[in-house]
Amino acid sequence: MDKLEELNRASEEQAVLLLEPLIERAPVIAQRVARRRPYKSADELRQAIRSELLDLNEEERVRLFRAHPELAPENPLSMTNASQSEQGRLNLTSDTNEFKARLDDLNARYRDKFGFPFITALVRHEDMGSVLAEFETRLEADRESEIEQALEQVTTVSSLRVEADFEYDSSNRTKDAAADIEMRPQTSGQAGSMATEDGNPQSPGTPEAEAHSPLGWGGEIGGAILLVLSIIFMVGGWQLGLGVPTRLGTGAFPFISGALLAILSIVICIEERRGDGIAETPDWVAFLAICAALAVFAVAAERIGLVPAAFLTVIVASLPDRSLPFRGKAILGCVVALACWGLFIELLNLPFKPFVGL
Repeated sequence: MDKLEELNRASEEQAVLLLEPLIERAPVIAQRVARRRPYKSADELRQAIRSELLDLNEEERVRLFRAHPELAPENPLSMTNASQSEQGRLNLTSDTNEFKARLDDLNARYRDKFGFPFITALVRHEDMGSVLAEFETRLEADRESEIEQALEQVTTVSSLRVEADFEYDSSNRTKDAAADIEMRPQTSGQAGSMATEDGNPQSPGTPEAEAHSPLGWGGEIGGAILLVLSIIFMVGGWQLGLGVPTRLGTGAFPFISGALLAILSIVICIEERRGDGIAETPDWVAFLAICAALAVFAVAAERIGLVPAAFLTVIVASLPDRSLPFRGKAILGCVVALACWGLFIELLNLPFKPFVGL
């Protein structure tokens, strides 16, 4: 299994770990890129990273830049392995670095002016002369253009790391496979192989052969479970009573939610069957959190009221999301809770109590 295939088949958590070295100290970007899988080529992965980086607003870009190390930092071991390698090639991690004093001065001037460290794709520089020349030139730029330049350098570094980690791995694997085929005796009835549409032998271990094996039905299983849950919601809503369009009953909300969930689950199953055959491992932790959140809402809405129930539902559902701090989850919970109050009680006039016991 080459590295790209490993990335496609990994869980989201494992995929983030594989992607983090490509994007300097940016786990949120790595998570977003992981969610865009599967990738058919290293170039597609490179374009996905670039797209996510370009979508960042100015505040997010500056935050990303500040996670990058300066050139020749005081503690080189604090850098990622990739940065240590890139800076080490130009002797910037060594105590004998002859450019240390000049770089310290340039780093301080640059950070004072722009508010983030100087970033450049060191692999594009043959020696320190070109690095220092670029450093001096960019110090004369305005902040807006320098933010664009720094982002371009980040995308360049990420692209080169993708090329080094994924394209090199894939090309070597292809060469090894070709050499193996040339040395393998050709037989008409080779055991354990299948023919592809172009007539070439296909190993049972390839993605095409494994695509719809019992182990490759992760997405369909998740979709089926969602469909069962949606039916339960719809049946429960029907039993509670749907009411009429001008006066919705207690069961209208769970029935409509169940119907939307059913449509979503069917779409998931269809898309999984129409995909390119890369089996994805479902995020069971997130799935269980959503199921738990639905259970919390069903129990809490009647006992403590719609507003606190909606708040708790958001908190429980968002627990697996490590990219959002708890304060952000609490704010989101408050917004959703107030929106539920306004929509379901004030606008739709559903028989929910905002708070019970108050």
